[in-house]
Amino acid sequence: MDFVRWARELARSIAPETVAPGFMERLLVAAAPTEARPERTIAAPYYLTDLGVRSFEDPARFLSLHADALEWQLPSAEESARLLLALPIADLADHLDAFVLLTGDYDTAAAAVRAREAEIAGSGLHRLQLFAGVLMAAVGDVCCRRLLDAAAVAAHAPTDMFNTASPCGRRDQALRFGADGPDDARRAGPADGGRNAGAGTLRR
Repeated sequence: MDFVRWARELARSIAPETVAPGFMERLLVAAAPTEARPERTIAAPYYLTDLGVRSFEDPARFLSLHADALEWQLPSAEESARLLLALPIADLADHLDAFVLLTGDYDTAAAAVRAREAEIAGSGLHRLQLFAGVLMAAVGDVCCRRLLDAAAVAAHAPTDMFNTASPCGRRDQALRFGADGPDDARRAGPADGGRNAGAGTLRR
């Protein structure tokens, strides 16, 4: 089951008090990635833009801890990959954001971006190009240069220009030092100060 269907079914079936509030927020984002909703709290950050050019272990660990405790089967990485490959290009940014937020599976998300790189780069969709570029920089893939350059061209609003500037600068540092560079670790520690430290994996 792909991550969206999994999240929808789980959101309908569980009592909110059985999970951490932050997990419920992440679950609802994943259940309806393109749906407008109130501004997200710190418990559901935008991993692909707000926390630097790096990947984090805590989303996968957060999911794994809940799945182990409540005996859930994890969403399928293969089916999620097929979904990311088949989505209309206009919906891809929201789904990449939701997928990483829920699962922390940067590699599956990166594989989908890699397969759709030319389409993303030519889309003119700043938000998608920014998300995809940061994602690829986080996994150390040089195609991040093309995607972030495209995002810089597509940025028109001042906030878009600001949001693109930092990843473009840190992109080269991440690639120069490698994915395990001094400031941009391939798997950075959790954004919550260590409460969810660890690693988790998805079923493939």
